[in-house]
Amino acid sequence: MDKWDCINTGGTFDSYMFPYDNIYESMFALLHVSNNVGWADVLYITTSVRGIDLEPKLKTYLHNGLFLAIFMIFAYFFILKLFVGVVISTFNREKERIGKNFLLTDK
Repeated sequence: MDKWDCINTGGTFDSYMFPYDNIYESMFALLHVSNNVGWADVLYITTSVRGIDLEPKLKTYLHNGLFLAIFMIFAYFFILKLFVGVVISTFNREKERIGKNFLLTDK
């Protein structure tokens, strides 16, 4: 069943929170997953998506879920390494500006 069969019979066709109908919605879903907030909902939706304006079938495309899991791992580690790199860079810059051991006190 697709969107038009549903509308022709008098029903309404509602899509998921992340419908994957265009590239912008798909990229927003990947951005949402890279934050590690609500990734399980997006994973559930991703494995059920069949195509534009098509009715989802549960756990039909498990390879979509595998892609999402791999993307989540790489995106999470990339963001973590970027954050750690900025902290270390800022620490080294302040160390050169103020002097050595500026975080140590007499105590």
